[in-house]
Formats: sequence, C-alpha cells, structure tokens
Amino acid sequence: MQLPSRPDGDGVEIGVSDVLAWRDCPARAKWGRQRLVGKEAPESQSPAASYGSAIHLCIELLDKGATPDEAAQAAFAQFAKWLEPSDLSLLLEDMEKYLAREILGVRTLLNEGEISVRLFVHPIVGQVWFRARIDRLVQSIDDPAQLIHIDYKSSKHAKSEEEVHKDLQLWSYNWVIYEWFVDLYPEVDDPVLQQWMDQLRYGLIPTHKGPAQRAQIKTWLIKAVTAMIDDEDEAPTFNEWCPWCSLKFDCPVVQYQLTDWAKTRIAALMPREEKFNKDGSVSKRQGKVALDHTRLKEYVEILHDVKRAKQTLEAFDTEVTKTLKELPVSDLNELGKRKFERSARGFSSAAKRQIIDELGLGTFLLLSDLSLASVERFFGDDKDTAAGILALAESRPGYSVISDV
Repeated sequence: MQLPSRPDGDGVEIGVSDVLAWRDCPARAKWGRQRLVGKEAPESQSPAASYGSAIHLCIELLDKGATPDEAAQAAFAQFAKWLEPSDLSLLLEDMEKYLAREILGVRTLLNEGEISVRLFVHPIVGQVWFRARIDRLVQSIDDPAQLIHIDYKSSKHAKSEEEVHKDLQLWSYNWVIYEWFVDLYPEVDDPVLQQWMDQLRYGLIPTHKGPAQRAQIKTWLIKAVTAMIDDEDEAPTFNEWCPWCSLKFDCPVVQYQLTDWAKTRIAALMPREEKFNKDGSVSKRQGKVALDHTRLKEYVEILHDVKRAKQTLEAFDTEVTKTLKELPVSDLNELGKRKFERSARGFSSAAKRQIIDELGLGTFLLLSDLSLASVERFFGDDKDTAAGILALAESRPGYSVISDV
C-alpha cells in the first residue's frame, strides 16, 4: 500500500483514522486516500460523518468569535446536502453544551490544529510521520506542565468509560500530543497530559495514559503501519461499514462472497423443507427453514455476520432499485426489467370526518393507532408540544430483543 507523501517531500505520513480504515477494509482505505483533497478527511463529505464534521466546524468558529447562529449557518453552507432540518436544533444544543463547559485559567495551544511527529524510518519508503488533527489542547496558565486534550464526539450513542479508556484514536493522540509538546516546549519539565472525551450531550469522560502506555501504542502503530506498507493486494473485506460503503456496487465481497455465503453457509446449517404440489410432485417453492436445535451454538456464532450481510445486501438492493426506477422504459427493457405502479390506499381528511360521523369519535380513536414516531414527525422542531403529547404515552408490554451480554 502506498502512503501519501508529505507536502515538504520529507517521507510519507499516516493518521490513526487511516490505520483503522485499513484494518476494517484495505480497499475502502485505498479509495478514501484517492478522494483526499487538501486537508479534508476522505470521509468528511458523507451522510455518516456529516454531522460530526459540521459540529467540529461550529466549535472552531465559536472559538474564533462567531455566534452560534453564524457558526450553524457556516456549517449548513458547507454540509447542506447531508444535513437534515432536525440537525439545526442538534447543532445549537451541542454548541450550547460546549459554551457551558468553557475552561477557565488556561490558554489554547491547538484548536482544530494539525500536528505531526516522526514515527519511524521504514527500510523502503523512508521516514514515516504520524499526523493528527487535534480538536482542542489547552495549557494551564499557573502551571505550564498541566495539559488537557479535549476530543469532541457527536455520536448518537454514548461511549462507556471502558470504551473511552481503550479508544485507539484517543490513545494515539495522547502519544502524538506528548511527543509534539516536549519537542516544541523543551523548557517545560515533566508535562502531564490529561484527556477528556466530551460527548457534548452525554457529558465528559476523563482518561489518562502514562509513559508505558505511550510506548505501547507507538509500537502498535509501527507494526500496523508496516503491515499496511507491505499490503500489496489491498483486498476488500466484509466489515461493519459495508452497508454504507460507496464501493458496494462494484465490491466482490457484496457481489459474490456475501450472496454465495448466504446460499451455502446458511443453507448448510438450516436447510429448507421440501414443499409439494397437489399432484405430489416437489414444488419449486421452498418450504420453511428446518431449525436444528442441536446446532443452536453454531447459529449464534454466525448471527452477527448474518445480520450485517442482510443489512449490506438490503442497502445494495435499495440503491440499485432506486436507480432502475429513474431509468427510461427503453433502458429498463434492455436490462430485462419493467416498471409498474402499485396503488396505495389511505384515508383523506374528508373520509376521516365521515367515519367519525358514522361511527362516533370514541370508535374512531380506538381504530387510530397514534405512534410516538408520528407525533415527532408531525411537530418537527416544536419539541415542547411534542414532549407534552409524548408524556401522555403509557408503558405497555413490548417485544423481546436479543443482544450480546
């Protein structure tokens, strides 16, 4: 795998996101590098990462003196094609949390700043640099040896303390920040670096790494980057990001491995029963799955892969079908396809009023199923009204869910 060259020509450079992307799927990592323009991360312009990129831009602008409204407008100007109307409320809420946690008695060393340090010298490619984009690094005014690195996260789900302590990105940033600081400020003795993962709407989780842990992550990075350089195949692999990958339409993993795996592996574990026609002949239609309870452990072992494969293939199906619907009839016919319309039945306002007149309001309300999702959709950004209605919802028996322990 060819790593990108440094702008000054002094070797090559790599970031922890590149390493993690390669571990997930070398083909996707290669595609991401080919899309790299300037200093913009390859994944920054995508539905999955758009909100995170937008809130990071807002935080950067707030620190430069912009108001929350000005920062939100700038974020929408850059990421408008991905952001939804509800994202504006989230941006303003996250910015409010950020401003409320302003740290006093410090000076800012980095704010959305790019830094890089020497990682190791490879026998073939030469000097390898490790780069990082730091959300915020501050230094105590009273004690210059005290540093705090803050990494902002805008994910929908909160991370646990254990996940934060083991987070490879945060761990790698600890090493690179420490190396960068001691090289730039040699006059500061024994700097102490604290790290906070600020999940904005979920709160702060502190973490800390010592010299031994920094040495450990440096060794891990050297081994991982060396393996990347030695990887000449850059073959795609099945991973959790497959359903959202733009390469899935040409990816052999999706086109061949997943479909063949579904046909053979699943069929071998859970063969379908035969169905018979009225004349006694075997029907071409398959019967129900014959679940062998003695092989339940095998089923559980592949359950995660089955769900991910299903999600990936459904995403492929959705995108291809959407494209086919937009084609002219002549092009569809050449592909052996046709398009026809299915009618959808619903009740107009006039029809609902007639039902109320004929059956009474009480019976009509029993027929109507008011869902929590429909309330949120209807009221949109009017969260106060929606919250008042949702507060009237009563708990009722739901359904069982299976998850990992």
